[in-house]
Amino acid sequence: MPLTCAERDIVYLAYSPFGGLAGPIPPAALDVARRRGVSPHRVLLAWLRLQSPNIVPLAGASRPASIRDSAARFDLTDHDLKDLRG
Repeated sequence: MPLTCAERDIVYLAYSPFGGLAGPIPPAALDVARRRGVSPHRVLLAWLRLQSPNIVPLAGASRPASIRDSAARFDLTDHDLKDLRG
């Protein structure tokens, strides 16, 4: 069985974690974002960070506000995670 990046202590750089221009935002992420008053991208970045400490998302941004939003700390609650898992 192949080892994962985490098992080998390899960092995985998640390039374009939002799927680029064609990537739709999942409805559950939109719902959590509305309920918590944050951007859907902040929800998706928080979810991605929870998947493994070895994942480093590389979220591009063309505006200073987008950069600040992506860099801001955001913790998902158990309720949020339940909603995201469907």
